[in-house]
Order: sequence, then structure tokens, then C-alpha cells
Amino acid sequence: MVGVVLGSHDGRRGWINRLAVMPGHQKKGVGGMLVRELEKRFSNMGLRVVAVQVDKGNRRSLRFFRGCGFRLHDDIHYLSKRKGHWA
Repeated sequence: MVGVVLGSHDGRRGWINRLAVMPGHQKKGVGGMLVRELEKRFSNMGLRVVAVQVDKGNRRSLRFFRGCGFRLHDDIHYLSKRKGHWA
């Protein structure tokens, strides 16, 4: 195994929860292939929106997902409740 993608959905929107490719296999199309396969599966389920959350400082992931056709939105707010050191 050289890469993995984990997705979920809420019946309306598909989410890419995790994407990882072993360092020696990065930049060889593995990540893109995994994302396209997950998108295809979501589409087959009738889901028309696929979303991913990327930490603001993670420029590499932002570049990757934008290269896969994802768009950065400024009209969506992310909210959370955090406890402990995550507050």
C-alpha cells in the first residue's frame, strides 16, 4: 500500500477526511488517483458536492487540492468546540 483516502458523507455532501501517500510515492499521481476514485464513488451515490478541510498554513495540501479542481471559498465559516490544549 502506498496511499490511502478516507471519505464519509452525510447524504448530501461527500467529505475527504484523510488523504496520505507515502513520501517515496508522492508527486507520482497516486493522491490524484485516490481523490478521483472517491469523487467517482460519491457521484455514483448521487452526491454533487465533495468537500475537504485543509489547515490554513498547509500550503502544500492547498496547492494539491486546488490542482484537483477544488475551490477555496470565503463564504463558509468553520466552527468548532474544543477542549483542553486545542481551545
